[in-house]
Amino acid sequence: MDANKTYTCSIVTDNGIVFKNGEGQTTLTASVMDAGTDLTDTLTITWKKDGVELETGKSVTVQAADIEGKAVYRFEAQDAGGILRGVCEVTVSIVSDGEKGDKGDPGEDGTSPTVTVNADTSLTITDQNGTQTTPVLKGEDGDSGEDGQMLYAVCQTGESVAAKEATLEEGGLVLKPGTAVAVRFDSANTASSPTLNVDGTGAKAIYAQGTRYVYWAAGATVTFTYDGTNWRAASEPVYSNEAIIGNPGGFNVHILGDIIEMRVGITVLSSFAASEIHLGQDAGAMISLCGNQAFLMTDLSGRTVICCEEGIDVTTKQPSASGYVNAERLRVNSGGVFATPGDYSGELGRVLTTRDELFSVTEVTLSLGTIASNNTGSATKALSRSGYTPVCVVGYRFTGTGGSGSVVIELYVSGTNLKATVRKITTGSTSGLSLIASILWKKN
Repeated sequence: MDANKTYTCSIVTDNGIVFKNGEGQTTLTASVMDAGTDLTDTLTITWKKDGVELETGKSVTVQAADIEGKAVYRFEAQDAGGILRGVCEVTVSIVSDGEKGDKGDPGEDGTSPTVTVNADTSLTITDQNGTQTTPVLKGEDGDSGEDGQMLYAVCQTGESVAAKEATLEEGGLVLKPGTAVAVRFDSANTASSPTLNVDGTGAKAIYAQGTRYVYWAAGATVTFTYDGTNWRAASEPVYSNEAIIGNPGGFNVHILGDIIEMRVGITVLSSFAASEIHLGQDAGAMISLCGNQAFLMTDLSGRTVICCEEGIDVTTKQPSASGYVNAERLRVNSGGVFATPGDYSGELGRVLTTRDELFSVTEVTLSLGTIASNNTGSATKALSRSGYTPVCVVGYRFTGTGGSGSVVIELYVSGTNLKATVRKITTGSTSGLSLIASILWKKN
């Protein structure tokens, strides 16, 4: 509270301050205001009568019998520290009826004045003294003022030049805080930290959103406001190298150069750049795909997990692409892991593993012996695995050295044996040449 401040004080009465013929009473109530706020009850109010302290309180009651002719009632308002904050006083008086006087002479007939406003704005007044006309009250019309439209300028400076120069189409420009001008740029701006010189008023730095990085497209008309030192871009399309959309302290989109970030405050949740995308920066984040049909996340070991209740296909073609149905694919579903030659259900194709280990694959080595060129021959190997029955050969490869030409071979499972029949070997022999066959087993 200002130690020297005084407040507006007044006295309110409920029966006036004049008693007639020595009868009646009235209550005087103090009022102390500060800019519309009533402070009366927060202050100490002391009442005085003709300079003599009377009592303390917001109101005092005055009887007609307490007044001899007239008396001055005054209150003083003090704060808790005893500092005087305001005073106000009124004079309370008594009047008495005198003796009735003689009847006066009749007065002249009165005439209520009439006032007429004339077309030239003069007034014609008629009363008991006659009629008179005043001078014309309205002056002559002044000259028409200039158009109040915004100043408009054109800039033809190249996009890579930082020092932009603009010329007003008409009118003049006086630089002062609040001056505004619309500038049409024939070229875009790609220069960092540009300046603007409008009609020779001097190069001034351009700011947008508090930064010197200001960009616009070719043909853009940008409105600038002068703040006393710099030009401030105040319209679209104007682009800064950094912008925040949304609540800076809550969820927001942060654009910084060639990176777009989705954040909470300054914590990045995901980011997008031309060469790198980060989704779900939090360790426990989960990314929902295709309306919650599939999910991408990490497990407790930090491994990436892709899950879909109906299963997952890895293939080289999109579902809408021609040939998708017949495209090779790796399929994972509740039945197991399959390598299939197309979009087929069940266990068609090469079974890699299944949930209940119904099928599995192992490798078996088979020696072909010595079969000379242009001859035929065969080799057999008994297959045995506890709890499983061999089903078929799902793949093979040669190992060791042998014939240098081509080999025509038939490889198959017969009962519990793996059989290989060499139909033809063009040159050399199969000496030292073995087969490693991948056998599909079915659980008994």
